[in-house]
Amino acid sequence: MSFCEKFQRAVGDTTIYRLSKITGIERTKLQRIKSGQKLPTMEELELICASLCLSPEEKFNLTKEYEIAIIGEDRYKSRICTANFIENLYNIFEVKHCPIERSFKISLNMEYPAVIKGESDTYNAIETIMRQEAVENNTIYMYGDIFEDKSPINNLLKSITDIAGLSVCHIFGLKPYDDSYDNYYSNINMINKIYPIFLSKTDYRAYYYYDKTTNSSILPYFIVTDNCLVTISYDKRSAVITQDKNIIKLHKELFEQKINNSYALIADINTLMGYSSIYVEHLRHYDIANTNLITIEYEPCVTPYIGDELIEMCMRKDIPNFPVIFDRAKSCLSQYRNFMLKTSIFTERGLDNFLMTGRITEIPEIAYNPIPPKYRIKILNELCKSAINLKQSSLHLIREDKLHLPKNLRYCGTGQINDFFLLLSDEKNSHSVFKLNECGFAKPFYDFATSLVDSEIVYSNEETIKIIQNKISEFSQSL
Repeated sequence: MSFCEKFQRAVGDTTIYRLSKITGIERTKLQRIKSGQKLPTMEELELICASLCLSPEEKFNLTKEYEIAIIGEDRYKSRICTANFIENLYNIFEVKHCPIERSFKISLNMEYPAVIKGESDTYNAIETIMRQEAVENNTIYMYGDIFEDKSPINNLLKSITDIAGLSVCHIFGLKPYDDSYDNYYSNINMINKIYPIFLSKTDYRAYYYYDKTTNSSILPYFIVTDNCLVTISYDKRSAVITQDKNIIKLHKELFEQKINNSYALIADINTLMGYSSIYVEHLRHYDIANTNLITIEYEPCVTPYIGDELIEMCMRKDIPNFPVIFDRAKSCLSQYRNFMLKTSIFTERGLDNFLMTGRITEIPEIAYNPIPPKYRIKILNELCKSAINLKQSSLHLIREDKLHLPKNLRYCGTGQINDFFLLLSDEKNSHSVFKLNECGFAKPFYDFATSLVDSEIVYSNEETIKIIQNKISEFSQSL
């Protein structure tokens, strides 16, 4: 149902004359809105919803169709998928995952080669094979895109998380760049399914390629282990299972060749040298003089306001490779100060955390001592000043009843190039980088970030500045 149809249903028997009287909107404009010739502004839509006494559900549905009419359905889906992904990351870190038991319809005591018909039977056969391989501590190699939501075989990814001791190497397909949001939200949806596996106890390695598979392809996906090869049809309704050793060997060789032409999705960082290298690489992406950055982080982005004096004071001298990391830190922070931070989006919990601890979540604690309280206050005052006087940036606190942000999420983008998520895995207890500098990742996240500024998900720049100033005042009084 279009916005025009939803609007007509919402108006019902209310006359245009009465609606105009209540809202103050001209009758001719309301008539054009009702006939589908014109769209209201968001402020006018709010007035209309209030005057019609719509229920929260009715208002949501009407607002949804309004947004779709403004930006298009694919772009709307892209933003919803991105928000769901961020919520999913939050839930991964906040909620402890408990593996569940499953029963299986298909026994492995079958004659090979075996032909499986039906999505459900295909899924059960593959999961049964996976559990056997886990018992034998074998690696499973998966090749192909992520299965669609509507397919029962999509539960396979959840199964990987539930099977303890499983080792999986997965090459999957991303939709190629074609400048449409349809492929973008499809890609984000895929990553949404993958990341919980990476953070589980499963040994999971992920690589991606650009998927140009068509519906006419025959058996485009395969799963190969030391014991079995499963080839799967494009519609996931058929599979062939074999234990022929020569065929298994051939597919493993093909898999290794494909890895050489694929890209690692996620990289662990095990040393401070590796960690500092990420920031050096990050800064190479930008033309400093013309870069307007937008960030979504747990804490406010205070990096541009950290001076050399503070680096000298706080960085620990006993860390490995101190001279190199120290020089890198000064160079990177000097470059950050030249950027124009257009929009900074963060959480109230993150703001409190920075004030109370003097720590920045994304930087390992072993690298530096806490920032002294007076410097925390100074940094936040400078942050507010840039948004009040210089008009260089806008600050936006997230309404945490609208969107939950994980504390280990760091997003930074420019619209052309987006950088990375920096995450800390609870299970592995190590930093990991989830790079987003591919077009298929970059565009939806930047679009989502820019859409937040005018949404109900965040406080306005003025409201955010006031909240920060109140917290600075309370913190100062507690010292």
